[in-house]
Amino acid sequence: MKQLRLILIVLLVLAAAGGTRGFAAESCLGCHRAGSSASRLTLDAVAYRESVHGLEGLACVDCHRAAGDERHMTTPGSGRVDCTSCHDVVNLHGEAAIETRQRPACFACHGRHRVFAAEDERSSLHGRNLANTCGVCHPAAVGASGCLPFLASLRVSSHKKGDFSRPFGRCDCLGCHQGKGAHGIPVRINDRDCSTCHLSLEGEPLLAGAIHPAGREETTAVARMIHAIYLSALAALLLAGLAWCRTRWAAGRNETGR
Repeated sequence: MKQLRLILIVLLVLAAAGGTRGFAAESCLGCHRAGSSASRLTLDAVAYRESVHGLEGLACVDCHRAAGDERHMTTPGSGRVDCTSCHDVVNLHGEAAIETRQRPACFACHGRHRVFAAEDERSSLHGRNLANTCGVCHPAAVGASGCLPFLASLRVSSHKKGDFSRPFGRCDCLGCHQGKGAHGIPVRINDRDCSTCHLSLEGEPLLAGAIHPAGREETTAVARMIHAIYLSALAALLLAGLAWCRTRWAAGRNETGR
Protein backbone atom coordinates (compact mmCIF):
# COMPACT_ATOMS: atom_id res chain seq x y z
CA MET A 1 0.00 0.00 0.00
CA LYS A 2 2.82 2.39 0.88
CA GLN A 3 4.49 1.63 -2.45
CA LEU A 4 1.26 2.45 -4.28
CA ARG A 5 1.00 5.77 -2.46
CA LEU A 6 4.60 6.55 -3.28
CA ILE A 7 4.00 5.81 -6.97
CA LEU A 8 0.93 8.06 -6.99
CA ILE A 9 2.86 10.89 -5.34
CA VAL A 10 5.68 10.57 -7.88
CA LEU A 11 3.18 10.62 -10.75
CA LEU A 12 1.48 13.71 -9.35
CA VAL A 13 4.82 15.50 -8.97
CA LEU A 14 5.83 14.63 -12.52
CA ALA A 15 2.45 15.79 -13.82
CA ALA A 16 2.81 19.07 -11.97
CA ALA A 17 6.34 19.53 -13.32
CA GLY A 18 5.13 18.87 -16.84
CA GLY A 19 2.34 21.39 -16.33
CA THR A 20 4.83 24.22 -15.92
CA ARG A 21 5.52 23.87 -19.65
CA GLY A 22 2.06 22.73 -20.57
CA PHE A 23 0.87 25.73 -22.60
CA ALA A 24 0.01 24.63 -26.11
CA ALA A 25 0.39 27.02 -29.02
CA GLU A 26 -3.36 27.59 -29.23
CA SER A 27 -3.44 28.50 -25.55
CA CYS A 28 -0.78 31.15 -26.13
CA LEU A 29 -2.53 32.46 -29.23
CA GLY A 30 -5.68 32.93 -27.22
CA CYS A 31 -4.03 36.06 -25.79
CA HIS A 32 -1.20 36.77 -28.21
CA ARG A 33 -2.86 36.34 -31.62
CA ALA A 34 -2.82 39.49 -33.79
CA GLY A 35 -5.93 41.53 -33.04
CA SER A 36 -6.32 40.24 -29.50
CA SER A 37 -6.93 42.81 -26.77
CA ALA A 38 -5.74 40.48 -24.02
CA SER A 39 -2.07 41.41 -24.49
CA ARG A 40 -0.03 44.13 -26.15
CA LEU A 41 2.40 41.45 -27.38
CA THR A 42 0.82 39.84 -30.43
CA LEU A 43 1.94 37.97 -33.54
CA ASP A 44 0.65 36.88 -36.92
CA ALA A 45 -0.13 33.20 -36.34
CA VAL A 46 -0.28 32.37 -40.06
CA ALA A 47 3.10 33.95 -40.75
CA TYR A 48 4.62 32.13 -37.80
CA ARG A 49 3.37 28.75 -39.00
CA GLU A 50 5.04 29.45 -42.37
CA SER A 51 8.30 30.61 -40.74
CA VAL A 52 11.34 28.35 -40.33
CA HIS A 53 10.45 27.81 -36.68
CA GLY A 54 6.80 27.10 -37.40
CA LEU A 55 7.69 24.59 -40.11
CA GLU A 56 9.94 22.83 -37.61
CA GLY A 57 6.94 22.45 -35.34
CA LEU A 58 8.34 24.55 -32.50
CA ALA A 59 5.79 25.52 -29.88
CA CYS A 60 5.87 28.88 -28.10
CA VAL A 61 7.35 27.41 -24.90
CA ASP A 62 10.20 25.81 -26.87
CA CYS A 63 11.67 29.30 -27.15
CA HIS A 64 9.88 31.16 -24.37
CA ARG A 65 10.85 28.57 -21.79
CA ALA A 66 9.99 30.65 -18.76
CA ALA A 67 6.44 31.25 -19.97
CA GLY A 68 5.09 27.83 -19.09
CA ASP A 69 2.22 28.88 -16.82
CA GLU A 70 0.14 31.86 -15.73
CA ARG A 71 3.00 33.25 -13.66
CA HIS A 72 4.67 34.58 -16.81
CA MET A 73 2.07 37.35 -16.91
CA THR A 74 3.49 38.89 -13.73
CA THR A 75 7.12 37.75 -13.95
CA PRO A 76 9.47 40.29 -15.60
CA GLY A 77 11.65 38.78 -18.30
CA SER A 78 9.66 35.57 -18.63
CA GLY A 79 9.37 36.07 -22.38
CA ARG A 80 13.10 36.25 -23.03
CA VAL A 81 14.60 33.89 -25.58
CA ASP A 82 18.04 32.30 -25.66
CA CYS A 83 18.73 31.44 -29.29
CA THR A 84 21.97 29.65 -28.37
CA SER A 85 19.93 26.87 -26.78
CA CYS A 86 19.37 25.61 -30.34
CA HIS A 87 21.82 27.58 -32.49
CA ASP A 88 25.57 27.26 -32.00
CA VAL A 89 26.31 30.59 -33.74
CA VAL A 90 27.54 33.12 -31.22
CA ASN A 91 26.27 36.66 -31.77
CA LEU A 92 29.22 39.06 -31.68
CA HIS A 93 27.74 41.61 -34.07
CA GLY A 94 28.63 45.20 -33.33
CA GLU A 95 32.12 45.71 -31.93
CA ALA A 96 31.21 49.24 -30.93
CA ALA A 97 28.57 47.85 -28.57
CA ILE A 98 31.04 45.84 -26.49
CA GLU A 99 31.84 48.68 -24.13
CA THR A 100 28.23 49.84 -23.77
CA ARG A 101 26.92 46.26 -23.50
CA GLN A 102 24.14 47.09 -25.93
CA ARG A 103 24.95 44.52 -28.58
CA PRO A 104 22.07 43.97 -31.04
CA ALA A 105 20.01 40.89 -30.19
CA CYS A 106 19.50 38.14 -32.78
CA PHE A 107 15.95 39.30 -33.50
CA ALA A 108 17.18 42.80 -34.36
CA CYS A 109 18.32 41.38 -37.71
CA HIS A 110 16.50 38.07 -38.07
CA GLY A 111 13.13 39.20 -36.75
CA ARG A 112 11.10 37.77 -33.87
CA HIS A 113 8.33 35.50 -35.11
CA ARG A 114 8.61 36.16 -38.86
CA VAL A 115 11.91 34.30 -39.32
CA PHE A 116 12.04 33.07 -42.91
CA ALA A 117 14.83 31.64 -45.04
CA ALA A 118 17.03 34.33 -46.54
CA GLU A 119 15.81 33.38 -50.04
CA ASP A 120 12.21 34.12 -49.01
CA GLU A 121 11.15 37.64 -49.98
CA ARG A 122 9.40 37.96 -46.61
CA SER A 123 12.70 37.51 -44.77
CA SER A 124 14.32 40.54 -43.17
CA LEU A 125 17.60 39.23 -44.61
CA HIS A 126 16.38 38.93 -48.19
CA GLY A 127 18.37 41.15 -50.54
CA ARG A 128 15.40 43.43 -51.17
CA ASN A 129 14.88 44.03 -47.45
CA LEU A 130 18.46 44.50 -46.27
CA ALA A 131 18.32 48.27 -46.69
CA ASN A 132 15.46 48.44 -44.18
CA THR A 133 17.00 45.88 -41.82
CA CYS A 134 20.56 47.20 -41.77
CA GLY A 135 19.48 50.81 -42.20
CA VAL A 136 17.92 50.87 -38.73
CA CYS A 137 21.42 51.10 -37.25
CA HIS A 138 23.43 52.04 -40.36
CA PRO A 139 21.36 54.63 -42.27
CA ALA A 140 24.35 56.27 -43.96
CA ALA A 141 25.66 52.95 -45.26
CA VAL A 142 22.44 52.27 -47.19
CA GLY A 143 22.19 55.82 -48.50
CA ALA A 144 19.38 56.91 -46.20
CA SER A 145 21.29 59.94 -44.90
CA GLY A 146 24.29 62.07 -45.80
CA CYS A 147 25.73 63.00 -49.18
CA LEU A 148 28.77 60.71 -49.37
CA PRO A 149 26.79 57.45 -49.61
CA PHE A 150 25.64 58.63 -53.05
CA LEU A 151 29.22 58.33 -54.32
CA ALA A 152 29.50 54.86 -52.82
CA SER A 153 26.30 53.77 -54.54
CA LEU A 154 27.80 54.75 -57.92
CA ARG A 155 30.79 52.50 -57.23
CA VAL A 156 28.62 49.49 -56.37
CA SER A 157 26.22 50.00 -59.28
CA SER A 158 29.13 50.02 -61.71
CA HIS A 159 29.54 46.26 -61.12
CA LYS A 160 26.42 45.64 -63.17
CA LYS A 161 28.34 46.58 -66.29
CA GLY A 162 31.14 44.10 -65.63
CA ASP A 163 29.42 41.00 -64.29
CA PHE A 164 25.95 39.93 -65.35
CA SER A 165 26.11 36.59 -63.51
CA ARG A 166 25.16 38.10 -60.16
CA PRO A 167 22.95 40.98 -59.06
CA PHE A 168 24.81 43.84 -57.42
CA GLY A 169 23.47 46.83 -55.56
CA ARG A 170 24.51 49.28 -52.92
CA CYS A 171 22.31 47.52 -50.35
CA ASP A 172 23.75 44.04 -50.87
CA CYS A 173 24.99 44.28 -47.29
CA LEU A 174 25.56 40.57 -46.72
CA GLY A 175 27.37 40.18 -50.01
CA CYS A 176 30.36 41.97 -48.50
CA HIS A 177 29.77 42.04 -44.76
CA GLN A 178 30.30 38.38 -44.01
CA GLY A 179 32.32 36.96 -41.16
CA LYS A 180 32.88 39.63 -38.52
CA GLY A 181 30.53 41.96 -40.37
CA ALA A 182 27.61 39.58 -39.83
CA HIS A 183 27.79 37.49 -36.66
CA GLY A 184 31.12 38.90 -35.51
CA ILE A 185 33.15 35.76 -36.21
CA PRO A 186 35.29 35.10 -39.32
CA VAL A 187 32.96 32.55 -40.94
CA ARG A 188 31.39 32.87 -44.41
CA ILE A 189 27.57 32.85 -44.34
CA ASN A 190 26.73 32.72 -48.08
CA ASP A 191 28.30 32.32 -51.52
CA ARG A 192 28.41 36.03 -52.35
CA ASP A 193 31.91 37.13 -53.31
CA CYS A 194 32.05 40.90 -52.70
CA SER A 195 34.31 40.27 -49.72
CA THR A 196 37.03 38.81 -51.94
CA CYS A 197 37.92 42.36 -53.07
CA HIS A 198 36.56 44.67 -50.42
CA LEU A 199 36.57 43.19 -46.92
CA SER A 200 38.18 40.07 -45.49
CA LEU A 201 36.22 37.80 -43.17
CA GLU A 202 38.08 39.52 -40.34
CA GLY A 203 36.74 42.89 -41.51
CA GLU A 204 40.06 44.18 -42.89
CA PRO A 205 39.98 46.27 -46.11
CA LEU A 206 41.44 44.51 -49.16
CA LEU A 207 42.53 45.60 -52.65
CA ALA A 208 39.49 47.65 -53.65
CA GLY A 209 38.81 48.98 -50.16
CA ALA A 210 35.54 49.47 -48.37
CA ILE A 211 32.49 50.62 -50.34
CA HIS A 212 31.03 52.93 -47.72
CA PRO A 213 32.62 56.10 -46.32
CA ALA A 214 34.43 55.79 -43.01
CA GLY A 215 32.36 56.07 -39.88
CA ARG A 216 33.82 59.49 -39.05
CA GLU A 217 33.91 60.87 -42.58
CA GLU A 218 32.71 64.28 -41.39
CA THR A 219 36.05 64.86 -39.67
CA THR A 220 38.30 64.25 -42.69
CA ALA A 221 39.53 66.98 -45.01
CA VAL A 222 38.57 65.02 -48.12
CA ALA A 223 35.05 64.52 -46.81
CA ARG A 224 34.65 68.20 -46.05
CA MET A 225 35.89 69.09 -49.52
CA ILE A 226 33.47 66.68 -51.21
CA HIS A 227 30.66 67.99 -49.04
CA ALA A 228 31.51 71.57 -50.05
CA ILE A 229 31.59 70.61 -53.75
CA TYR A 230 28.25 68.84 -53.36
CA LEU A 231 26.63 71.88 -51.75
CA SER A 232 28.21 74.21 -54.31
CA ALA A 233 26.81 72.10 -57.15
CA LEU A 234 23.36 72.26 -55.59
CA ALA A 235 23.64 76.01 -55.20
CA ALA A 236 24.80 76.36 -58.83
CA LEU A 237 21.84 74.31 -60.06
CA LEU A 238 19.46 76.41 -57.98
CA LEU A 239 20.91 79.68 -59.32
CA ALA A 240 20.85 78.36 -62.88
CA GLY A 241 17.21 77.42 -62.47
CA LEU A 242 16.34 80.85 -61.12
CA ALA A 243 18.22 82.54 -63.96
CA TRP A 244 16.38 80.40 -66.52
CA CYS A 245 13.04 81.26 -64.94
CA ARG A 246 13.92 84.97 -64.94
CA THR A 247 14.94 84.80 -68.61
CA ARG A 248 11.70 83.11 -69.57
CA TRP A 249 9.72 85.64 -67.54
CA ALA A 250 11.51 88.55 -69.20
CA ALA A 251 10.98 87.05 -72.65
CA GLY A 252 7.29 86.68 -71.92
CA ARG A 253 7.00 90.33 -70.85
CA ASN A 254 8.72 91.49 -74.05
CA GLU A 255 6.34 89.50 -76.22
CA THR A 256 3.38 90.91 -74.28
CA GLY A 257 4.68 94.45 -74.72
CA ARG A 258 4.85 94.04 -78.48
